[in-house]
Amino acid sequence: MSDKILLVTDPDDSFEQGLRILVAYLEPDQSSLISDCLLSFESMPNIIMYSANELSDNHWMIDKIHKSDLIIFNAGTANQIMVGYLAGKMNSCYFGNLRDLSIVNTAEIIDRHQLKENLERRFEIYGKF
Repeated sequence: MSDKILLVTDPDDSFEQGLRILVAYLEPDQSSLISDCLLSFESMPNIIMYSANELSDNHWMIDKIHKSDLIIFNAGTANQIMVGYLAGKMNSCYFGNLRDLSIVNTAEIIDRHQLKENLERRFEIYGKF
């Protein structure tokens, strides 16, 4: 298991070292899936998890998008402008339906196995897995 998973919300930030993951606009079941998946790893790097929702400041969120090693978002949110921006990031994956933007990003998370593969890939890139 990791030394720690640090949860950071708007307007805060963290200067600690770790794999940075932004989760945005998640439904409770999607958050639970991520938590359960993280808990299933025997070892992983320290994780700084930025959590954004519909009320998060867009400037804060854009800063966290640029700082994050992995972005996981819910494509079904009402903020479709931000969904389009998130979908265009190479390090992003999503729950739900991107509709017309699915040609931009094909990293849909359908099940726990896909989520775990995305996390493992980031752990390997980060060099701590």
